[in-house]
Amino acid sequence: MDRLRRVFFDHRRLLASVLVALAVLSAVSAVRADAPPSTGLLVAARDLPSGSTLAADDVTEVRVDPRAVPDGATTSADTLPGSQVAGPMRRGEAFTDARLLGPGVLSGRPAGTVVATVRVADPLEVQALSVGDLADVVAVTRARDGAGARGVVVGEGLEVVATTTDTGDPTAPATVRVLTDREGAAALAAASEDARLSVVATAPTGIGQQ
Repeated sequence: MDRLRRVFFDHRRLLASVLVALAVLSAVSAVRADAPPSTGLLVAARDLPSGSTLAADDVTEVRVDPRAVPDGATTSADTLPGSQVAGPMRRGEAFTDARLLGPGVLSGRPAGTVVATVRVADPLEVQALSVGDLADVVAVTRARDGAGARGVVVGEGLEVVATTTDTGDPTAPATVRVLTDREGAAALAAASEDARLSVVATAPTGIGQQ
């Protein structure tokens, strides 16, 4: 008995360390057992302006509850670099098919639908638009005798699918991408040669009418 006591006292520190380690291991195992399942979700690593072309460092992955993954979430980070953001995104917002501008924007659209790019001189007009808004495109020309300006609607009730502003040059034209048909796209392109284009947000038919 005395020998066992001597062995115990001689190794009590070692035994105490082993017991502490076993307790920590047991606690960690219990926490892991109780932790809810999680899955990876690709989100914006920083605030992104509308129309941004994604780089690899614009994307990060977070762990979330599988039930929190939105429909259409992008699952492969390799497919994101080079894609364009269809609207402004906040840091931490998930990348989904609805937030990216690509071939999918024409899915389910009538045959002949195209995406036309409208260059707008006043960036403030673009800032007032959001993806999904309807907009009229107005071509403004000045009379040759300088008597005044004349505006003509060259695109009516066009759906906005993306907006882009050149943040590096505040004087550069802003860009709006809209859905139209081939004839409408040709009319917009022709108007841009001789006129200053303006965009005006419009309400869907019937809204605001008595």
